[in-house]
Amino acid sequence: MRYPDDYELPIPEPITLPELLFELEREVLAVASPDGRYLAAWKNLTPASAFSFLFRHRGDIRERCERDEHLFQAYAEAAPVFLQDMCRVATLVEAALDGKPYEGPVLSTSASKQHDSEVPGARKRLATQWSADIRASYDRMLSFAVNAGTTESVTTAGTTTWTAETSRFIEEFRSSEFADRTVFHLRDTQLPSPLRTNFWRNHLAIKVSDEWMAEYSTYVTHDAPSLAVTQRHYHKPTLVLELASGTIRLDAMRMSSHLREFSTELPILFVSTDTCALALHRFNSLVDGLTIEDYAGRPDSHHLLPHRDKIVRLPNGSTVVAEERFSMFEEGWGTERSLTSDPDELEEIPF
Repeated sequence: MRYPDDYELPIPEPITLPELLFELEREVLAVASPDGRYLAAWKNLTPASAFSFLFRHRGDIRERCERDEHLFQAYAEAAPVFLQDMCRVATLVEAALDGKPYEGPVLSTSASKQHDSEVPGARKRLATQWSADIRASYDRMLSFAVNAGTTESVTTAGTTTWTAETSRFIEEFRSSEFADRTVFHLRDTQLPSPLRTNFWRNHLAIKVSDEWMAEYSTYVTHDAPSLAVTQRHYHKPTLVLELASGTIRLDAMRMSSHLREFSTELPILFVSTDTCALALHRFNSLVDGLTIEDYAGRPDSHHLLPHRDKIVRLPNGSTVVAEERFSMFEEGWGTERSLTSDPDELEEIPF
């Protein structure tokens, strides 16, 4: 399409603080609704992480925020109380879903006195506008939760899809001499055609032995990855993500930032000699993802986690040796590196 020479792109309108908080509320609900962990999602957010979360999901919001130089300060003043109040609303919604509806002053239709007393600055009035009817926030969240429970969810976490078909990228992956120590970050378009369902979806891909794949149903659960610490020969203890009953371990420090790209499910592609199995793991980026990031950023907390050796005991009592993938293959800058490349080789940035 060709635009006239004098055509100018429309300039986005500045976003108001109430609009910003409403959009944040809506995006959090979308991520929390598939597994119903509304309170946990809100409790994990800080003013800074909430802002980052919203910007990752809504580039249009970022543009509109930048149109008002005072908005960031207003948000900083309002956000702590906003997050506290949303935690209270989430607590009441989860109670209602459990058959314990609550009616009380916290759902008052009057402005929150807590805001008036605790939010400093000339923009205090704007900071209270979002909660002038806190009952509306409760009604929105409860309606969202009820609809999520009665309609078919857009997420299919908890399922596995199998195929014997392949693709050029999968064959490169299989032939890589580095695959036995690497987790690959693949786009939907690089998968075998029966597994391509969402153009924008990213996947983690792991090569496994034919013996592992034959026992897939014994190993694989569809739970979100859990955290542990493992001791490697001649290395310091390593923070790991455990998958598939603990038989797969990934370097949590390398993986933590990549998990931001997954919102409501974590697609893991297991690849053997002639089969691919796409397992959609349960995942809530605001609960599971932020918890992993938090531990990754606090090495002093690692002693609180379980410590592992090489042997994994399965629920049926049998034992296997854990498969560890501590390298990470990422795409280059605007180019498609061959999946047979060394994952730890830095590619020159084409400036």
